[in-house]
Amino acid sequence: MYKLIQHPEKENEVIDIVVRLSDTACIPFAPDNADYQQFKRALQTGKNSDGTNLILQDATGTPMTSDQIAEFLKGLA
Repeated sequence: MYKLIQHPEKENEVIDIVVRLSDTACIPFAPDNADYQQFKRALQTGKNSDGTNLILQDATGTPMTSDQIAEFLKGLA
């Protein structure tokens, strides 16, 4: 399970970091980061590396739908 982080000063903007909730690791959106690549694969397949279903929460903690995840994925590097 992952959660997007809201920008502290801009209410409707998320920052380029996702939190992996299983261990609270902050993963920057950096193409050379192995955790980021794993996150992107999970978004593409809908599955985490352990085979469980991916859950991506928006910055408010609400789980995103598969359509919302697909749209979010389009904007990633």
